[in-house]
Amino acid sequence: MRTRCDLEDSLVAAGCRTVTAVREANLRITQAEPLSPSRFFTPQRVTADLFKNHPVTFTVRVMIPDNFRKNRVTLRTKNKPSNLAISITSPCPGSIGSGPRLSCPVRGSGDEMEFQVQLTLTGCGDDSNTRMRLKASGIRGNVRIDVLNRCTCACEFYSVFASSEPAEYCSDNGEVLCGLCHCYPGYNGDRCQCQKSQYEQRCVAEGSSDVCSGQGECVCGYCHCNKVPEPTLGGVVRYSGRYCECDDTACPVTDLGICGGVDHGRCVCSQCVCKDGFTGAACEIATDSDPCLSSDGSLCANHGMCIGGQCECDGVWMGPTCEDCPTCASRCHSLKSCVQCTAFRTGPLNEEECRAQCTALGITLVDNIDETNVGNTLCASQDDDDTIMRYAYIYIHDGSMVVLVNRVKELLV
Repeated sequence: MRTRCDLEDSLVAAGCRTVTAVREANLRITQAEPLSPSRFFTPQRVTADLFKNHPVTFTVRVMIPDNFRKNRVTLRTKNKPSNLAISITSPCPGSIGSGPRLSCPVRGSGDEMEFQVQLTLTGCGDDSNTRMRLKASGIRGNVRIDVLNRCTCACEFYSVFASSEPAEYCSDNGEVLCGLCHCYPGYNGDRCQCQKSQYEQRCVAEGSSDVCSGQGECVCGYCHCNKVPEPTLGGVVRYSGRYCECDDTACPVTDLGICGGVDHGRCVCSQCVCKDGFTGAACEIATDSDPCLSSDGSLCANHGMCIGGQCECDGVWMGPTCEDCPTCASRCHSLKSCVQCTAFRTGPLNEEECRAQCTALGITLVDNIDETNVGNTLCASQDDDDTIMRYAYIYIHDGSMVVLVNRVKELLV
């Protein structure tokens, strides 16, 4: 058994079978506590070992808390790396959105919603490990996703075999071939940890006798749905849903294709989910999206979705057309001169310029900024007297900014 990295040709020459496992992505549910009045997401943590262009899919369930006041809940990503494609779908009626953001209507508190999340590594970035999250505005908690980039041979990925027997690594229910577990009949899971007969009932929908509706494989109690050839939808789609009960090709068809073609919308569980600018059962009707046009002519500055004539912005982007980025690196720098003149009477601005340019920022002196408050974006800049100014800014509910400044500067070390 080899315990270091080798090229695939070397592994084959050493006796490993020529299987595609050395290029196969897999996903592990590492924490999946059930939903409760204080826990609104499940699973809570997943780990995805991804190779380029090999997708993995998992199911997220969200429960609406009692104090939720919105009529829709939007599941979105935070800290998504640029080389990762994310597709969120849901069988909920009236879902809106595509890609890394999807919105569903809320029926009431305690309502449980189901989303399918597909992750695909589209390119090889510099970082081997990335952590991102799935969040919903107005709902406490999130789903943590640890993404392990397997574009190149990762020695540490295989080094586990140096400290444990291969049989133990595969739960005594399989053998290691070229770095991955191949399970004995009747077992599955990335470590062969699950006996199929014990979990298959969890993959059978109420009123059905078929495991994963006959359209997928049950792995540790979760359905992995089959792929379906469909050239008009990009070549291949999957069955979806908790039990693979959704046919993502069975939607209304226009002259341009299913759901008006790929430029108009996509099919999710027999219903069309239309892109911005289109509506209708088959996404055949164009809508007016002028209120969502940003200064460069794009919809929501390409940082959000236009829903009902209003932008719902992605991640840190804010403003009526999602053109304001409060956590961009340049924001701390742009605030520096106002912090200098308002808090310490230093910097390049005179009194009149300071009053004209900085009054609206709401700069406030405090004894100590709360650095644990996730809403605060922390800044540190050097003042004219070679001291360090520490300040932070936060956006409040009406979209305006408040800047907090430590009243005592720090000496350079």
